[in-house]
Amino acid sequence: MASCTLLMAPNGTRTKWSIFTQGTPTRSGTTGWRKVPATYLGGSVSQPLEWHLKRIARHLDAHPDLPWGRPWELTKMDDTTDLRYAIAGLFMKLADEKEGQRGIDHLMLQSGREDSRSYQVLEAYFDTGPEGLGNFIQQKLGAYR
Repeated sequence: MASCTLLMAPNGTRTKWSIFTQGTPTRSGTTGWRKVPATYLGGSVSQPLEWHLKRIARHLDAHPDLPWGRPWELTKMDDTTDLRYAIAGLFMKLADEKEGQRGIDHLMLQSGREDSRSYQVLEAYFDTGPEGLGNFIQQKLGAYR
């Protein structure tokens, strides 16, 4: 069942976010975007999203062998940064920069509950193809080094 939450967007305007899944980004087949808008807008554990992305960029350098092209298979980096939520927050940020609310709604509404569907939507939206999502993530994280 769909629900909507009004949140303050980074530019200070009120924004309606359609949050329709109850899951969290995990490999269990319940990929959800419920916490992602909060991570994008407000960060996590009292730190902004950019702080987490900088930490992940350094982690990427130390762990290039992780499955970056399948971010829902990643786990917590430590007690402060969950790779899944921060990377999903990065997707929200990129969609916002690309198309604003329309892009965010597209990712959230089209991704569904299955990991495979979520990956298909991300690959199509960011035009990466099935094998390019990991490279895309790594490239975008490069801006935070």
